[in-house]
Amino acid sequence: MSIFDNNSSSNAQGLPRKLTAVGTVGEVNQLFTVYEKNWNCADCGQENYAQRPRCFRCKKQKPAGLNNYVVDPAFQALQAGKEIPWQEVVDPNSYQIYYYNKVTGESQWDRPMELGPAPAATGWFGRGKAGSLGSQMYTELNKLYLSRPARKQKEYVDPKKYHLEGAQEYNIWYGRYIGDISDKMDREPATDRCKLETDAGYTKADVNNSDKKHKRFFCIHFARGICAKGSECTYYHRIPLPEDDARTDELFDCFGRQRHNKHKDDMSGVGSFLKPCRTLFVGNLLKAKYESPQALEDAVWRHFGEFGEVESLNVIHRLSIAFPRFRLRTSAGKKDYYCKV
Repeated sequence: MSIFDNNSSSNAQGLPRKLTAVGTVGEVNQLFTVYEKNWNCADCGQENYAQRPRCFRCKKQKPAGLNNYVVDPAFQALQAGKEIPWQEVVDPNSYQIYYYNKVTGESQWDRPMELGPAPAATGWFGRGKAGSLGSQMYTELNKLYLSRPARKQKEYVDPKKYHLEGAQEYNIWYGRYIGDISDKMDREPATDRCKLETDAGYTKADVNNSDKKHKRFFCIHFARGICAKGSECTYYHRIPLPEDDARTDELFDCFGRQRHNKHKDDMSGVGSFLKPCRTLFVGNLLKAKYESPQALEDAVWRHFGEFGEVESLNVIHRLSIAFPRFRLRTSAGKKDYYCKV
C-alpha cells in the first residue's frame, strides 16, 4: 500500500500529515510533487518537519542519511509507461493555469485526478486540488445566486461604528490614510458577517449590459456584511470566478482599491502589485471550541472556502494560527469579513 492511500491521517488537501513537500519532478507542463517523511526524535519523540536539521523540542541533531523521499504515485505511473494526456497550460490572457487533454481536446480549470496533488514547492499558484471540481461548483452556486436579487444586509449603517477608509489625507510614501495610523487594539470585533447563502444575488453590476460592466468590482460592504443597497448596488454581490480574476487589473484589488509596489510593514491593506499574494494570515483561532485538531482545520477550510476555492491550508495548532491559500487572487482579496473560527 502506498503512503498516499492512508486516508486516516490525511489533512484537508487529502495528503498524509507526516509528509512535507520538498520539491517537484517532471516536465514543465506536467509537474509532480516530491515529498519527504517527517522524522521523529529518538530522544524525546517529537515529530519534526522533514527539512528541519534539529529537533524542535530538544534540539538534537537530525540523524545522518535520514532522507525518506516519497514520489507522487501519478509520476510513478508515468515512469512505468502509463500515458497521462493532461497537461498544464497558462492562459495568455488571464495568466491562469488550466488543464488541456491532448487526446480528447478537452480543457478545464480544475486539476484532473490523474495528475495527483498540485505541486506545493514551485511558487506557482492557481493549480487547484486534484479532482476537486471547485470551479464548476462555484459557477453553479453563482448561477443560483444570480437568479434572485441581492438582499439588503442592513437597513442603515451607522458611520460611527465603522472605520471609514480614505476619508482623510493620503500619504503616498507610507501607502495609508491618516486615519489608518491609529492603534487598532481599541477597535471592537465586527458584529456583521456576509453569508452568501442568504445575501448573494444580482445587482446593477450584473444587469448592466454596457461595456463598463467588465470593469466593475466587488462590493467591500457586501463582503463585510453591511451593504444597505442590495440589488441597487453598482458592485458585485457574489463569488469571484476565474473570469473575474482575469478582468481584475494587477494595479487594483477585487474591490477597486489601488495597490502599491510594496507591502505594508504589517502586511495589511490592499497588498503589492509586484508581489501578488493569495495567502491569508488567520490568528487567534479558538481551539477550545473543537474536539480535535482535524475539526478545527475543517472549520477553517469551510469558513474561508465560502468565497472561493482554497488551494491549500496550513494550520499551526501550537500558535493557534492558520494560512489558507486561495486559488484566485480575487478570492483572497475578499478577506474583509469577520469570521470567528
